[in-house]
Amino acid sequence: MILLSSVCSDSFYSNILGWLGVLVAVLAVLVTLLLAWQIYSVLQMNKIRKEFEELAEKEINDYDHTISGVIIQLQGLSEFNRAQYPYALDAFLDALHEADKGKRKDVVDDILKYIYEIKRKKEEEGVSLYLMKDKRERHIKTIKSVKGNYAKGLVGFIESLTERNR
Repeated sequence: MILLSSVCSDSFYSNILGWLGVLVAVLAVLVTLLLAWQIYSVLQMNKIRKEFEELAEKEINDYDHTISGVIIQLQGLSEFNRAQYPYALDAFLDALHEADKGKRKDVVDDILKYIYEIKRKKEEEGVSLYLMKDKRERHIKTIKSVKGNYAKGLVGFIESLTERNR
């Protein structure tokens, strides 16, 4: 009887230990899978965060160019209102150069309207105009980079102006 009870008890304990071993192994695999999933999730979040930061930086740069263009345009408006057309033209062309780097093309169109108004004043009223020295090529390049035919008509106008120092 003692022998039977010792065999049963050994088999019972070894059977439980076997099941406990399997249970521990399954739990270890599940914990490993959860840990791997967490690492994968963190890597995905880092990738998404990086993409978001790049997009935000691009939007901020576009905004900076647009705001800079508007500020330079305001300087040009001040010169335009004082009938200082060469300085106004220079400021508007600089504003066009800066604003064209941004996304807001309505700002670019607004600047072009003032440049056309200065061109009209030269043609109809005989206003004396000139370009600031060493800026012709930059201004022509900027005008050519502006999308649409609206700006293309200004290339010949800019090429016809003489250059002077401030």
